[in-house]
Amino acid sequence: MTLDSHTARRIITHLKAGTTPIDSVEYVNVGNERWYSAAAEQFDEIQADQDSLVRFINGYYGDGKTHFMGMIRSMAFTKGWVVTYVTAESTPFNKFDVVYSELVKNLILPPKIQLPEWLARANARGAGALLAAVFMRFYLEAYRLTDRGGLHKEQVLEALRRKAAELAANPGVHEATGAAVKSYVEAIIRSDATKTHAVYSWLEGANIRVEDAGLVRRIDQKLSRDATRSISLLAQRAGAGGILILIDEAERIMEQTRMVRNKSYGVIRDLLDNADNQGGMRSSIIYVAATPEMFTSEKGFPEYDALRSRLANATYFAMPNLIDWRGVIVDLTKTPLPHNHLIQLAERIVDIHGVARDWKPKGLFNRQIITELVKRIETGAFIVSKPRLLASYVATLLDITEQNRDQSVSTLLEGTLRSVHASLAQKPETKQWD
Repeated sequence: MTLDSHTARRIITHLKAGTTPIDSVEYVNVGNERWYSAAAEQFDEIQADQDSLVRFINGYYGDGKTHFMGMIRSMAFTKGWVVTYVTAESTPFNKFDVVYSELVKNLILPPKIQLPEWLARANARGAGALLAAVFMRFYLEAYRLTDRGGLHKEQVLEALRRKAAELAANPGVHEATGAAVKSYVEAIIRSDATKTHAVYSWLEGANIRVEDAGLVRRIDQKLSRDATRSISLLAQRAGAGGILILIDEAERIMEQTRMVRNKSYGVIRDLLDNADNQGGMRSSIIYVAATPEMFTSEKGFPEYDALRSRLANATYFAMPNLIDWRGVIVDLTKTPLPHNHLIQLAERIVDIHGVARDWKPKGLFNRQIITELVKRIETGAFIVSKPRLLASYVATLLDITEQNRDQSVSTLLEGTLRSVHASLAQKPETKQWD
C-alpha cells in the first residue's frame, strides 16, 4: 500500500478539519482489530450463503464511525464487493426515491471488475458502471475476449440478448429494471450512446422516459424498494461478491419535524427489511451509523416501533463487560483507543505529512514530543473526542512547523491545541428538509 504525495496532502487537509477521507482511512487506521475481524467473517459468510445482513454503528462524534465505514469499504473492495454510500447530512431520508437515487449514483465497482476503455468511458461509477459491468460479464461468457470483435459476430449478439432476457426474467429483478438491462444491452450492440445514457440515467432515478424500452414511469417512492432489490442482483450478475450499503449521520434525522422523522424511519425500515431473509436482496450488507442519542432518545430509533424492536433484542441479550463482536451493534463507545494506539495514530500522521510535503519531520516529532502531544489530549478537559482532536492537532502542528522551521515545536504546542479544539468544538450547521 504505497502512499503518494497527492493522497497524503488530501489526508492532512481532512485531518486538520477533523475528518478523514473515506477512501484513504487505511493509512491512518489503528486499533479495533476485533471489530474488523468479525466484519471480515461476515462478508465471507454472507457471500457464501447469498444472504443479507444489517448492522448499526454506535459512536459519539469523533469516535470513528465514518472511519470505521471507510475501513469496511476498503475491506469490501478487497473482497470484490460493490460499495455505495449515503449520508443523512445531505440526503432527505423521508423520500425513498431520493435515497435510492443517491445510493445508485454513488455505486463504485471493486477493482477486480475491470471494464475495457471502449465500454467504460465516462462510466466510472453509478448505474452506468453497474450496467457496463453486467454487460461485460455477458460479453466475456459469450466471446471470452475484451476487444470489440464479438460485436460483429451474430452468435455473440444472440448470446448477449439471451443472457439479458434471462436476467430480466429473474424473479428478484423488477420488470422495469429487467427491461432497462435488455435496453442497455441492445444500445451497446447498436453503439447507441444516447440510449445507453438514457437507460442508466433512468436507473439512477432521473425523471425521464425510454418509451421503446417500456420505461414510461420513473423510479418513484413506491418502486424504489423493488429497484433496490434488483440492484443487488445486478451487482451479483456483474461478478461482484455482493453489495455493501453504508448509511452515515443517521442522527441528523432527529433534528427534523415529527412528520419528517416518521417518514425517514419508514424509509430506513424499508431498506433494512430489504436485507432481511425474505426481503429479496442477495449478498448484501447494510451498515447504519449514528450517535448514542439516536439509540436512546424518544426522537431517535426508539420513536419508530419497527426499529425499536429490531434494536431491542441486541440490547436485551448484551452482557456486562463482554462485547459481541459479531452482534447487530458495532458499539465504538465500548472500544476507545488506548494510549499505545493514540501514540501509533500520531506517528502515522507524522509519516503521512513527511510524504505530503517531502520533508523529514521525525527529527522534530520524535517519540518524546509525540508522547507529550498525546498526554495533552488524554489529560485535558475537551468536548471533542480524543482521536479526532489528536489527529487534527498533530496534522495542524506539523503543517505550521513545516512552514515555520525556525520555530521550536514546543513553543507551538499550547496555542495550536487551543485553536484546533475551538475549531472542532463548533457544531456544524444542520439541514432542514421539506
